[in-house]
Amino acid sequence: MTESPKMTPERIRVIRKHLGLTQVQAGKLLGGGPHAFSRYESGNLKPSAALINLLRVLEAYPRTLQVLNKDGNDPMIHRATSPFDVEARHIILLDSSGLTELLRRLLVAEASANDIPLTHLHNFVVT
Repeated sequence: MTESPKMTPERIRVIRKHLGLTQVQAGKLLGGGPHAFSRYESGNLKPSAALINLLRVLEAYPRTLQVLNKDGNDPMIHRATSPFDVEARHIILLDSSGLTELLRRLLVAEASANDIPLTHLHNFVVT
């Protein structure tokens, strides 16, 4: 199992922007208040362990934002509806470990779709 990257102020900003939220919206919806994300993203305030875990879940499964957004104003409605709807702006946001993970997942998906045993990917995929 690979360790997830550290939750840096820049990573918090990237996740928030990928979710389509302003700093104020993120603070109200995810917790901390309307100015919390400004402080998290500047490094002036460390988010709680619970918020870090929530951000990790939303980073991996952004559509779960709908569960939190009770007023129906979902910024993800106009976003990709499939994990394979990837645009250049999504790839640009990946760090080296994220890009490695994306390529690993694509190789595994392609192998599975074409009945190629995963053992044939051992040089390319670290599991």
